[in-house]
Amino acid sequence: MSLVGPRPHAIGMLANGAEASKLVESYAHRHRMKPGLTGWAAINGSRGPADTPEAIRRRVALDLEYVERQSVWLDLAIIARTLPCVLGDSAVVR
Repeated sequence: MSLVGPRPHAIGMLANGAEASKLVESYAHRHRMKPGLTGWAAINGSRGPADTPEAIRRRVALDLEYVERQSVWLDLAIIARTLPCVLGDSAVVR
């Protein structure tokens, strides 16, 4: 596991009774890199339960955007934006 990368989903995660990996055609592409403790989707409001097909699609789209844009600078920006969440800053967008 990396510090930054697509957050891992539970195997067989369901959204409205459908397996998440079956809801999004490009779901497997998010596995092109190691999962991370924090990620682009998490700092852009897609964290916590993804229990609807729309939430799964949004999270996967953000994960794929990260996979395509990944760089040291983006990782540092993600870490910087994660710290206030971890430290309990209530002003951070959820």
